[in-house]
Amino acid sequence: MSASSNNRWFSRRRLLETGFWVLLITVLWTLDLMTKFAVRERTGVGLDDFRLIAEQVTSGLAALVMVLFVMRWLDLFPLRRNNPAQTLVGHVAGSVIFAAGHFFLLSLFRYVGYFLFGRQFVFGSRVLENLVFEYQKDIKIYVGMVAIIAIYRHYTAAPGPTAAVPAETRRLMVQTRNGERVIPFDQIEYLEAARNYIVVHADGHEFLVRDTMANLEGKLAGASFARSHRSFMVNLDRITEIRNTGGGSFRVGLKSGASVPLSRRYREQFKKVLAV
Repeated sequence: MSASSNNRWFSRRRLLETGFWVLLITVLWTLDLMTKFAVRERTGVGLDDFRLIAEQVTSGLAALVMVLFVMRWLDLFPLRRNNPAQTLVGHVAGSVIFAAGHFFLLSLFRYVGYFLFGRQFVFGSRVLENLVFEYQKDIKIYVGMVAIIAIYRHYTAAPGPTAAVPAETRRLMVQTRNGERVIPFDQIEYLEAARNYIVVHADGHEFLVRDTMANLEGKLAGASFARSHRSFMVNLDRITEIRNTGGGSFRVGLKSGASVPLSRRYREQFKKVLAV
C-alpha cells in the first residue's frame, strides 16, 4: 500500500467518522428542536423562532466540536475494568470539562450568530447556575459519546494479546484498502501515531493499525523495538545513527534514510536499550 493510497484510505475513513457525528448530532438536535416547537405550540409559552433555532444550532455545533475532546480524553482515560476508580474519577472530571467547554462554545457561537443577524446576545448574570443546569443535560451527552467511541474502538481495534508475543508468532495484522495483511516484526522499520491509528512503516510502504501506541508497545515487548518519542517506536535493528540536530534536539537515522525524533523524555532509556 503506497503512502498516497494509504493517505486517501485514511482520509476516507476519517470522513466517514466525521460524517457519522455530523449526521447523529443533526438528527438528535433537530428532533429536540421539533419537540420544543411542539411544546410552544401546545402551551403558548416559549422562545421566538429565531432564538429557538439559533440556540439549537449553536448547541449542536458546540457538541460537534467537543467530540474531539471526548476522543482525546478517552485516550488518556480508557475504560478499564482493572482500574475502575481511575476510570470513574477521570470521566467525572471529563464530564465537567465537557460541560464547561460546551457552555463556553455555545455562548461564543450565539454571540457571533446574533451579531451576524443584527441582534444582541446577552450573557446571563447567573453563570454558575446556568453551568449547573447545563451540566445536568451535558453529562448525558458526554456518557453517550464515550459509549459510542469506546464501542467503535473496541470493534475496530486490531486483535491480539497485549503481552509479549512468542517468537513464532511475531507478526502484526495491518489494514489495507482490500482487507488485511500480515507484516513480520522484522520488516517493520518504525511506527508512528496518527490520531486513533498507528501508521506502520515497513519496507517502503505504509499501513494502518487501529490501536494505541501503548498497546502496541506491549505487543512488541521482547522484540527489538523501543519508544523514541511519544508518537514514535523504532525497530532497533534498522537504526544507523543518532544525530544531534542542535538546540538539544536529536533524531534517529534509519537504514532507509528516514529519521524519527528522539525526545528528551525517552532519550536515556532509548540509549540504554540500544546498547544492550
